[in-house]
Parts: sequence; structure tokens; C-alpha cells
Amino acid sequence: MKFHLSRAQMLIGLFAVVLLSLVGWWLWEKFSPPKPFGKVVTLAGAGIKIGVQQTIADPFGVAADDDGNIYVTDGLGGRLYKVTTKGEVSLITDRLDMPSHLAVASDGSLVVANTGANQIVRINAKTGELSMIAADGAGNNLLKGPIGVAVDRTNAIIFSNTYAQQIHLISKNK
Repeated sequence: MKFHLSRAQMLIGLFAVVLLSLVGWWLWEKFSPPKPFGKVVTLAGAGIKIGVQQTIADPFGVAADDDGNIYVTDGLGGRLYKVTTKGEVSLITDRLDMPSHLAVASDGSLVVANTGANQIVRINAKTGELSMIAADGAGNNLLKGPIGVAVDRTNAIIFSNTYAQQIHLISKNK
């Protein structure tokens, strides 16, 4: 038995193959796992020594400044570290109580949610000097576990008062 296909039948068959291939490609692109953004490199943390004996035991919050330096809070250790673009790690302060998130202000200072002490503090990134921004019992709101913190372009500070289920804004008085 011989099969004879007309040109129209062959074109329809070719069109169907191309159409099915395109649909298959579209489905693959739509539902396949996301492609990695880039290579993951460990900058600091467990097993990577800082100085003679320290390691970052509980890296919690990370932020980067305009120069590419990275700042890391060590929640359990109560420390704040700086990781330079050259990979050098230095301790900024060890006077925190379960620090969580942090943000870099436009003046280069660091705003940290000092969660264990129920505080929001500003830290001079060069000297490690701490100054209080908000604390437990300050003003009309009792801080209960501040965790998230951000600084906007006007240097207003926004933070989550997690266990009070509130978001707060601190702006400069004008």
C-alpha cells in the first residue's frame, strides 16, 4: 500500500510540527525552574575565621553601602561586622543584644534593630559609637521586638515593632 500526500497535506503536517514545537518550548519556558542569577560565594560565616578566634555564629541582617561594603549583624553574638570589597572582615561593635535587620543611612551610619534590647540604634560605621533612636517605653509606643528596619531617601526610619504588630516611622522634626 502506497501513501501519496499532496503538497497541501505536507504543508499542514509541517505547520502542525512547528506549532507543537513552539507550544512545547513556551510551556518549558513558562513552567521550568528559574535560572540562577549568578554564582553563590560565601563571604563570611560558619567556618570562616574573623581575626584569631571569631566567626559569625548567627548572621541575621545584611546591608550594603554605596561603596560595596557589606554589613552583617550576628544575632546570637550581639555583634556587627563589616565585610569590605576586598573580603576583609572587621568587627564594628559587640555591644548589641540580638541585633536583627539593619539599613545604611545616606550619611553612612547604620540603623540597627537591636531586637533583644527592644531598641532602634544608630551606629557610626567607622567608630562603632552607638546612639539611641527609639527604645522600649520611649514616646507613646512600647517597643516589643523590633526586627525589620529601613531608611528612606529623606533619612526617615521605618521599622517593624513585630510583637506589638505595628509599623513605625521616625522622621526628623521640621
